[in-house]
Amino acid sequence: MSRLQGKVAVVTGANRGIGKAIAQRLAEEGAAVVLAVRDPASGEEARREIGGPAAGEHHVLRCDLGDDDSVSDFGRELESVHPSGVHVLVNNAGILDDRHDDSLTIDLEKFRRHLDVNVTGVLRVCRAVLPLLRKAGGGNVVNVSSTMGQFEGGLDGGYTGYRVSKAALNALTKTMAYDLKDTPIRVNVMHPGWVRSRMGGADAPEGPEDAAETALMLATLPPDGPTGRFWRSQRQIAW
Repeated sequence: MSRLQGKVAVVTGANRGIGKAIAQRLAEEGAAVVLAVRDPASGEEARREIGGPAAGEHHVLRCDLGDDDSVSDFGRELESVHPSGVHVLVNNAGILDDRHDDSLTIDLEKFRRHLDVNVTGVLRVCRAVLPLLRKAGGGNVVNVSSTMGQFEGGLDGGYTGYRVSKAALNALTKTMAYDLKDTPIRVNVMHPGWVRSRMGGADAPEGPEDAAETALMLATLPPDGPTGRFWRSQRQIAW
């Protein structure tokens, strides 16, 4: 039996790159996937491509992480599509728009934008989906972060908004895991690697399929599985 047969998985930013690869892998394991995207047209194209045993049950819903109203609308639409609940939430969507900016020169609006999308946006989505995770009897939240936010060597050299936002996302993951420690909901964070994508660039050494395997592992953790931890290549790493 497929590991996610009969389960519902939500993946943000699932229309391309890492998010699409994760959606594809979860679908292959039987999940009915909800592609939460800013651009529904590109989401529909991805939905047609990901297939899997539950191909006819995939949905595309609009969700802009930086917009309170958009995320609230998404939560309501998600409940209407899957009133019995959701079992997996993968917070993959994010931005990187400050490659050469250090902490002394980065435009403050750009800095705030990274925090609003990469951290507050994830919190918005989690709050919208958590009631459905509870309704389903528990599940897994997987946050896609980066070792560029890792305190052990990840916070040096430009990319200030991105690095700080990913460090904050790691902290949010730890905090949320603690707040949910007495529930059957696990919250973990993963580094996907340097992946060939629009964000990672064509010279990256890894494909998005590599990241999808770690996401699948975390999406299928049992109720007594680890929570509040940082992962890379299916192994725990330091914060």
